[in-house]
Amino acid sequence: MEKQEKMGDIKSRQNPVMIVVAIVLVLIFIGLVAYVSYQLGKDTGKSEKSDSDTITTATESTSSTVTSSTTESTSSTVTSKTSDTADPYEGWKTCSSKNLKVSLKIPSSFSCETEEVDTLNGTIAISSDTYDIRISNLGRGPYCGDTPDSQEDCRTEIFYSSELIGLSTYYWKDERKEIYGATKVAPSGTWFSIEYDDIETRELTNLESKEIRKILDSVELG
Repeated sequence: MEKQEKMGDIKSRQNPVMIVVAIVLVLIFIGLVAYVSYQLGKDTGKSEKSDSDTITTATESTSSTVTSSTTESTSSTVTSKTSDTADPYEGWKTCSSKNLKVSLKIPSSFSCETEEVDTLNGTIAISSDTYDIRISNLGRGPYCGDTPDSQEDCRTEIFYSSELIGLSTYYWKDERKEIYGATKVAPSGTWFSIEYDDIETRELTNLESKEIRKILDSVELG
């Protein structure tokens, strides 16, 4: 009987201890769950922030690339259009004769004098420090005559040719004398004569030759 009472006392003392232990274990479990949940939430937040930063960076990079590409394309287009529409004769002036029905561009430093002889005939005289250019329909022929190649002492070299006019360099006994030519279309009979300093002893420089050809390129008839 006494043994049973002792066993009952032991069990009654153990029950509160077991309850306390159970409560402690539950609290520990709840704490662990809360901690794990917190860590998972923290990692998820970092991942979302990282993804957001990556998307933002990619968006900014794409926007920057598109903006840069658009700017370069626009700049290139503007430059191209400006280049295409630029006037090669900007700063030059026009020299023309109503009677000759000839018009051409010359550098602003060149002089241009026209003489209208009558209602049909005229002359244009263009001068610079280096060149003398004469355009007229008053009767005259090439330096060596109308058939220069048939003369032993005369020879010619083509200097310039277009749909409107053609000019050749004329030599007499191997000395350069004149650059001369005429219109190929109406008004027919209009001739061009070009002379320059020391023509007999030197050729035109590349710059001089380009300048004269540019003047001839600007010729308009009619």
